Amino acid sequence: MKQALTVGVKVKLVAPMPVPPWCECDDDRGRVSKHVKNVIRERFFKADPKLTAEIVHVAKETERERLRKAGRTKVRVRLPSGDTIVIPVELDMLTRA
Repeated sequence: MKQALTVGVKVKLVAPMPVPPWCECDDDRGRVSKHVKNVIRERFFKADPKLTAEIVHVAKETERERLRKAGRTKVRVRLPSGDTIVIPVELDMLTRA
């Protein structure tokens, strides 16, 4: 049975994997440096247990539709230090944390 992953649900990767080439961080207007963004993204895809991740609401309907058609959603990934990024992730790669 397919589990329902809705906005606000804590998630994790089913299995560690390399970072997909299409996975780019959302623009946060310089709050987090490019190096830290890459570190967080790599640690998320290596299934680091110290990170927390949750599904976020996508406000733009056109972007929601584009993600839905691609089978993806947006996930907010947070380091224990407080640095946060938002990245798109395939729904098939996620499970409840």
